[in-house]
Amino acid sequence: LIFHPFAPKFEGGRLSVTFLDVGQGDAMLIVFPQGSTMLLDSGGRVTFDDTEEGEESEDAFVEDRIGIAESAVMPALWRRGIKRLDWIAASHGDADHVEGFGEIARSFAVGQALRGVGQNSAPMVDPFTQAVTVNQLPLRELKRGDELEIDGVRLAVLSPFAENVTSAQSDNNASLVLRVSFGARSFLLTGDIEKQAEARLVAAETELRADVLKVAHHGSKTSSTAEFLARVQPQHAVISAAHPNPFGHPHADVVTRLRLGGARLWQTSQCGAITFSTDGQDLRVDTFVKCE
Repeated sequence: LIFHPFAPKFEGGRLSVTFLDVGQGDAMLIVFPQGSTMLLDSGGRVTFDDTEEGEESEDAFVEDRIGIAESAVMPALWRRGIKRLDWIAASHGDADHVEGFGEIARSFAVGQALRGVGQNSAPMVDPFTQAVTVNQLPLRELKRGDELEIDGVRLAVLSPFAENVTSAQSDNNASLVLRVSFGARSFLLTGDIEKQAEARLVAAETELRADVLKVAHHGSKTSSTAEFLARVQPQHAVISAAHPNPFGHPHADVVTRLRLGGARLWQTSQCGAITFSTDGQDLRVDTFVKCE
């Protein structure tokens, strides 16, 4: 595996989005129809404390003996024969989203780094910023209205709003929100946005409809309002969270709202890595572990 003596595995003409099982955190591998690759978030570890009503403290982290990148993310990439990531992207700076980027940037060739505007002004430098600096990666900061087109796939940046950037690196509402569309199919990747950011997206008449929703903030009660979900109308909803979960993720009210809206719920804690793929018309789903 150190030398990766095999070609990357991908199905030509198809877009795939894999929600990796990184416990309490997020990491998504996007493989585009011509084989380009993007890792959005890298997983990480948070500590558990007695914060109010079972919610997490975003500022307290614990050092891993074996990093989440080494134990979960990198093996998943190696199994696919991936030697290079054309893009790495951070939804925001919380450790459960970016802690693994240091190891990943040392182990894979990386083309370019992406993040939302205003995410580099925290007093402590996050692992994503460190990886960008140490490896001298070209960095592009994205804001609402920006678009990327990769292998015929459109990535529309819905948030953060440029006029409302935050100086708080762990501000969930400053998360990078992407709507990824290919043909008739679309994915909404929401980082850790909470109800305030959701309300702003709804009020701005943003195109939010998506076949697959990455449920914001690991299914926390702070997010996934009824108004937001009514605009998204997802067929599938993916929750990336640990089990057992001392934070109460996913919250029962969020699960109920998703199911009442007709979404099929998928959880990495039950299914392992979850992969959706499409040729722009069909939509396939595959899980590492068989789950109901």
